[in-house]
Amino acid sequence: MGFWSTCYQFGSWVANPIAVAFIGVAALAWRGAFVFPAVIVAGVGIVIFLFLPEKRVPVDEEERARFHDEVKRERARVLRTPLVWALGSAYFFMKLIRYVLFFWLPYYMRRELGYKRGVAATLGDIANVRVKQGQHTAAQALYQESLGLFCELGNQRGVAGALAGLACLAYAQAQPLLAACLLGKVDALLAQLLARLDEPQHSDKEQVAAVLHAQLGAEQFGAAWAQGGLLGLEELITRAIAVPGV
Repeated sequence: MGFWSTCYQFGSWVANPIAVAFIGVAALAWRGAFVFPAVIVAGVGIVIFLFLPEKRVPVDEEERARFHDEVKRERARVLRTPLVWALGSAYFFMKLIRYVLFFWLPYYMRRELGYKRGVAATLGDIANVRVKQGQHTAAQALYQESLGLFCELGNQRGVAGALAGLACLAYAQAQPLLAACLLGKVDALLAQLLARLDEPQHSDKEQVAAVLHAQLGAEQFGAAWAQGGLLGLEELITRAIAVPGV
């Protein structure tokens, strides 16, 4: 049990850099972290299906009856073994505690204990999903709350991430000039911090910027981009949240 648990945790630790490497494939971006592991798992399953030896059931009636009796006896013996129940129960409750800690403890610490940075980041992540789902009104409210928390904390990188989300939202709402303006501010903030957004938000921002550049033309896009870099943060936020959600 201890050996299995150790391997299981080690696999989770190794999976993160491998997933990041898959994300680096430009053609698939973040989807690569799902596509490549699925292909590998499918390949392993096919190999096991083709080459794993299987104990054959005897053809003779008498031998077949003895075979099934032996299987029943072995199953009963296993179920009567206290160690099996102890290890099975231990693994069940270990998994239960593990997922409680993984998924509910961070939420509790952020929301109930007032860890505002975590709340702001979570709100931004949910908003990004809402934009992709076309739920613009909900996304706008989430971005606004996230942006307010990041501004309160003085977290400029978080502010840049929320503004980038609002830029993607403005593009989805057919507001290309506002989207370009917001991206200009995002670029200015990140340049000051010598930082960049995390994936997949960085790729989304770059994709929207490329589409806007082609849609507006270099001159109009550049003017809106430059204007965004010069505008004050409060004025830009006011413009962004003034656009009604769709």
